[in-house]
Parts: sequence; C-alpha cells; structure tokens
Amino acid sequence: MLHVFPSFAVGGAQARTAALMAAFGPEWSHTVVSLNGNVEALRLVPSGVDVQCAEVVSKRSQFASPFEMARLIRRLEPDLLLTYNWGAMDAVMGAQLARACPVIHIEDGFGPDEATRLAARRVITRRLLLNRIHLTIVPSRSLERIALEQYRLRQERLQLILNGIDTVRFSPGVHPALRRDLGIAQGQFVFGFVGQFRPEKNLPLLLRAFADLDHPGSVLLLVGGGPLRAELEGMARELCRPGSVIFTGPVAPTAPWYRALDCLMLTSSTEQMPIALLEGMASGLAAICTDVGDIRNMLSARAPEVVPAADHGALVRSMRLLLENTALRQQIAHKNRSRAVTLYSADRMIAEHRLHYQKAIEGWRYRRGPVKESYHASQMRSACHHSHHSGA
Repeated sequence: MLHVFPSFAVGGAQARTAALMAAFGPEWSHTVVSLNGNVEALRLVPSGVDVQCAEVVSKRSQFASPFEMARLIRRLEPDLLLTYNWGAMDAVMGAQLARACPVIHIEDGFGPDEATRLAARRVITRRLLLNRIHLTIVPSRSLERIALEQYRLRQERLQLILNGIDTVRFSPGVHPALRRDLGIAQGQFVFGFVGQFRPEKNLPLLLRAFADLDHPGSVLLLVGGGPLRAELEGMARELCRPGSVIFTGPVAPTAPWYRALDCLMLTSSTEQMPIALLEGMASGLAAICTDVGDIRNMLSARAPEVVPAADHGALVRSMRLLLENTALRQQIAHKNRSRAVTLYSADRMIAEHRLHYQKAIEGWRYRRGPVKESYHASQMRSACHHSHHSGA
C-alpha cells in the first residue's frame, strides 16, 4: 500500500493509519509519502510492521506535481493508493495519469481556511476527481453530508467509517510518576490538550480561557508540537501564571499522557470526528469541547461538555464547573468511557477498512487481469527506511 499524506506528523489521521497498519500485520506492506517531509508518526507504528517511506522529486511548479506523483506511483507499483485530505489531492490526480492502481481517498476534515466555508475551487476539484476513483472514506456524518451534497459524490463512491479506538491501550488510570516528572504537585488539577499545534485547533482560545480561570490549583498541559509552539509559549508567558502552562513537545505513544490529565480540552474551530477525543474518552476522561463537527454526537452531550465555538465565557464557566464539581466530572468520565467501549470499537473500524481495501484491490485485479502477486518495490524507496523488523 502507498499512503500519501500532506504531513505524517503525529495527529489523528496518522494515529489511525498506524493502528490499521499494526492490525493488518504481515498481510500488507506499506510505503508512506509525507509531502512536507515530516515522518514523526512512524514512531506510532509497532515494530514488526513493514513500513517504509519514499520521497517525491521536488516540485518545479504547482502544475508539475501530479506528473511527479504519477511517476512515483508507476515506479512503486502499489496494490492500492491511499490519499489523505486536500493536501494529497495531487496524488489523486497523479493516480489518474498513472492508471497503475486503485485509489481510496480518506477525507478527515478541513484546515482553518475552510472552517466556516468551503473553498469553491476545492469543492469543484473534489467533485471532479473523487467520482473517478474507487472510493472516498469519511469518518463523520457531517463529512458524509458534505460529500453527498457539495462534492456530489455518488453513493457507491462514498463510505462512512466511524473512527475507532483501542480501548485496552487507551484505558482509565493515573500516572503519578509522569506528573511528578513534569513538576505537577500532588492535588493540582490538570487540564490538557493532546495533538498538533495547528491554527484550526484554536489553542489561543484555550490559553485565554485558562488565564481567565485563574485558579491557583490548576495546570494546563499541552502535549504535542507544531508550527505555532513559539507563538503559544509567548502567549502563555504573557497571560498565565508562571509555571502553570507546560509544553511537552512531540510525544509518541500518546496513551500514557492522557493518564496525567484530569480533563481533556478541545477548542478547535473545525473538527469532524477527532481521534484525540476518542482517545480521551477511552481513557476515562471528562472533556470540554467546542461544538464543531460530530463532537456533540460523540459525547451525546451539551453544556458543560460542549460549548459554542469561540465562546470564551462559556468555556471558562465549563472549566470552573468541572474543576470544582468532582462528582459531575467523574460521572461524565464514566459515561465517556462507556461510549468509547460500546460505540467506537477499534475492531469494527479495522474490519471495515480491511474490507474496503480488499474490495478495491480485488476489483482492480479482476478488471485488469493477472497482475503482480505482491508489492515489491523496496529497492526504489528512499533512504528514510524505517526498519521495524529490527525494532529500530
């Protein structure tokens, strides 16, 4: 399988892909193309999984990129091409030129530039391209509606597969040693965010709300990294009590870090079905989130768990309530864990992805006649080989 990502930094889509790779085991081998060169999420893939990375020749112009992708696809000869989000649309175009394998596009959501309104040019591009590939997979009902109504995808070209989570790996517990290592005193209340520091996560809203909460027994733990880190660190120094905001930098795996939290925070301006929220729910955490995408349905909740997007006052009130009301917080945490276990099984998600990947490969082979038996192009892949067989 060839996976083309705008970035393979640690994030929700990358974590899901790593979980699928692990579940498929030796059934398939994988090559990852990260268009911005970031492959930090390879650390999420367990040893023993055959995953490597490849590079695309540097773009000469925006018009050359689909042709470069076509050359890469012809060279690697994958059994299946998987593309992720708008940033990988050049690979979808390249696959149309190469005509070498079936294509499944996975659309997880939008950047800040499409948080409130979709870009017309992108809608038209998706409409033209995605009706010509094997399948588009979306993880949320709101994205399914957008794909049908705005992209005008035919029903047979679209599949809703809700994200799932490993509820054994992500399970309730506490991690006092990790809290001590971070300098968090016993009894302090820890609000936390886990993910990439990208504009659509709207972390300035979270920092301002935490500053206005101004509770001396609380800490804000920001787990992850990204392009906005320096800006956020500056905001924290300016707005918040000294030492009350902790930046960890990129981490993998993420599961232990949820056990250092008392309440998960997600203040995004746009989301669909965030993996971080599923991880937090499975970890038995209460969560406070903005009302975007499928979050309200995921939590089956309203205030104080779900607040209007960008509503600073409502966010502060919810934070204060869950900090002070232990019984309510524990009730919400128990409900979240129960929903993760009963509704968002990783086994179900894995089985559905496997089924549609197999259908794509088998359908292509049937139409094309006898083809290669397996994916053997390792000699073509770049020096960023990720040797999981050796446990490196």
